[in-house]
Amino acid sequence: MDKQLRDAWLIDHDYLTIYQGRDCLSLDAFAILGNISPERFRQGFHYYPATNEFEMDDALKQDITRGAQELMAKHGTTNMLDILYLEAQQHEADKEKL
Repeated sequence: MDKQLRDAWLIDHDYLTIYQGRDCLSLDAFAILGNISPERFRQGFHYYPATNEFEMDDALKQDITRGAQELMAKHGTTNMLDILYLEAQQHEADKEKL
């Protein structure tokens, strides 16, 4: 998989940004990688702007771990950006069908 094309596509579709030289994922990207709904992710994710910290409830952590393991097995890779690219493309195609 071409990393530049993959990253450009993810950036163009708002799944990935580059901040101070680091890859930063959107909340939707985290949900996709955890194989959970965005609503479920938002329920268990808490951000505290005053301290710029976040936390996830334990049930959400377990759901994300299980979902990520399922996706790694499905795609035969542990590269999360490759998995995100493949899953996000399907997600975008499904949105277009609606």
